[in-house]
Amino acid sequence: MTCTEWTQWLHRSNILTNNDRKHYHDKEYKAAKQALHTLGSVQQRKVGRLQRVRMDVSVAYPPRVYMDAANLQATMKVYVDGMTSPTGKRVRELGFLQDDSDKFFSGPFIEWAGWPSGREEWFAFRISLTELDPWVKPDKPAWLK
Repeated sequence: MTCTEWTQWLHRSNILTNNDRKHYHDKEYKAAKQALHTLGSVQQRKVGRLQRVRMDVSVAYPPRVYMDAANLQATMKVYVDGMTSPTGKRVRELGFLQDDSDKFFSGPFIEWAGWPSGREEWFAFRISLTELDPWVKPDKPAWLK
């Protein structure tokens, strides 16, 4: 199984968190989503086409910023959508995966790097994609019978 890694730097203005209460018509929110989607779209060209992956993310916050890494799921969700649907439309042949559903994509699993990024206003996301074996439907668990 191969592993692909890269660092994605994101300015504070493009960070979306699960705690945000921005309306989807908000101009700043739309701009951040568009930027994240575009960055994901560019990255998917470098990654190439894969069948099934796990994404692990280690994030370094700007100096003097403390937060909960799990709240960055919203940021990574839009980024992964850009990697999966680079044109904004669901065309299975275009993205780095056929789809970002559970059969093809596991994660993103986000953790704090433990260190500041070293750049004011900038977050550093160290992203790791590990190829997984194709999904196989498991036996039905006893608790669902």
